[in-house]
Amino acid sequence: MDETGLAIFDEEHAEQTIRRVWHDGRWFFSVIDIVGLLTDAPKPRQYWFDMKRYVQDEGFRELSERCVQLKMPSADGKQRITDCADFCTVMALCSYFPAWGRSRYEPADDYAAEEGAIAGVYAITNEITQGQYIGSSRNIPMRFKQHLSLLRRGIHHAKRLQEAWDSAGAPSFQFEILEHVADPRLLSSVEQRYLDTSQPVYNSAAQALNHSGLPSVSPDQWGIVVAELFDSQSGVHSPLHTAIKEAIMVGALRPGPNFHLLLDAKAYALESCG
Repeated sequence: MDETGLAIFDEEHAEQTIRRVWHDGRWFFSVIDIVGLLTDAPKPRQYWFDMKRYVQDEGFRELSERCVQLKMPSADGKQRITDCADFCTVMALCSYFPAWGRSRYEPADDYAAEEGAIAGVYAITNEITQGQYIGSSRNIPMRFKQHLSLLRRGIHHAKRLQEAWDSAGAPSFQFEILEHVADPRLLSSVEQRYLDTSQPVYNSAAQALNHSGLPSVSPDQWGIVVAELFDSQSGVHSPLHTAIKEAIMVGALRPGPNFHLLLDAKAYALESCG
């Protein structure tokens, strides 16, 4: 197996590889390469950048902080710093992919499955200055809670909003729904209309970043990529290892923070056999 790259597909797509480097006693993989293979995003670096800006869930933030910056060969042949993660971190990160699972479902009705979820465009308004932060979400009530938590802790990603919050105080701000959106796949375009019209002073970007508009993750492609990553963790393949890999490839096993238990189970099985 190549020491610097993990080939995922056949010879026809040989250029589609995941760069890797041995670090701290285990393999670390290029997050950008994994994003590119999973999503077919034309600009995987931008996709990953948008994820880090938009997904404010504490679990994701903790995981992204576990990524390490390591040197890897770039397209121009030079060694450049890039975000890397070990297998367990990659599996946990995959569960936060904005578009994960959308390709498994038919449009709008499935998005309403989460109890209390309201999809649409919202605003956080400074009632003193009328300055606004505008965003969109498939679950506005939950998104409001996330915004409030970040603002209270002084770590909101919209720095101008955070500064105004710290200066004017929480009672000066109103959280409101601007428009309900029946099909969450339209969130980005509807949000963009509000951004263009209102030009809210607290948004750090002029372009809508709702992750419902990001490319979907293909379940089949995910199975291939993750199965190969799992396979690369050990040179010894037990019957349990083979069974786990097959389950990944057919979609019976999904990404998540407890995926590392599979590695523990495999290691235990090998020790028992020994």
